[in-house]
Amino acid sequence: MDLRKKACPNEFCKTHRKKKFNSKVNYCPECGEKLIYVCKAHGCFKPLDEAEPEHSYCHGCQTDRDDRKEKVIYVAKKGAQVAGFVAVPAIKVLKKLDNRNQVKIQKNNQ
Repeated sequence: MDLRKKACPNEFCKTHRKKKFNSKVNYCPECGEKLIYVCKAHGCFKPLDEAEPEHSYCHGCQTDRDDRKEKVIYVAKKGAQVAGFVAVPAIKVLKKLDNRNQVKIQKNNQ
């Protein structure tokens, strides 16, 4: 399944740099010009090489996507470290309170 997008290269067409089509569509419905593969990112209409069907994004957009993914992973790891830093003392306090409650229950039962 080809996930790439196509757009009209005709500068005088209504859909030029405004609309992207599915890869199954070969000709522009407005002007009849043969469509070309373009970057899949929103707002980017850079042409792609037809020989590489595995590429859906231009180099610049792919780099931006990879950077965002790395940033999300970094923030998630940082959040997990902070949560772990806070959670460990909280767990110790809860264990102490639980132990105290068990001691009180045992004294009341005697």
